[in-house]
Amino acid sequence: MNKIFYENIFISDIITNKSMTIEEMLELIDFDEQAFRDEHGFEALDPADFKTIYFDFESSLAGADIEVEPLKDIDGSDMSFRFKRLNIAEHLTLFLFDDGQATLEFDGNELITFYWNEEVERMLERVDDVSMAEFFRVIAG
Repeated sequence: MNKIFYENIFISDIITNKSMTIEEMLELIDFDEQAFRDEHGFEALDPADFKTIYFDFESSLAGADIEVEPLKDIDGSDMSFRFKRLNIAEHLTLFLFDDGQATLEFDGNELITFYWNEEVERMLERVDDVSMAEFFRVIAG
């Protein structure tokens, strides 16, 4: 799954089995540039500020098992919620969800939610050597 962003603003997910340019991806999702500019207060969009991030839930956060929480949808149908959990320190837990979002919680209270990327993955592989300031700089984008 690829995630399309403008700067750090999430636009859409896209699943494809071929290489595509960002322009082709935006066309495929019927991206409305004018509506996006109006919603976010941009006068113009710089094509260089679009980016895609590839996300593979199964291989991300390799040391954590996939957990599945069964839920009922609003219409009463069955659904499930897939995530991985990493206990970073006592009271500090990271949840990685199958849509590419991650949440850092302290004692069950959300501190920040962000989109997963390779830099965060690399930092967590050496979590004991990373300062909190460096970690928050990366996840805050």
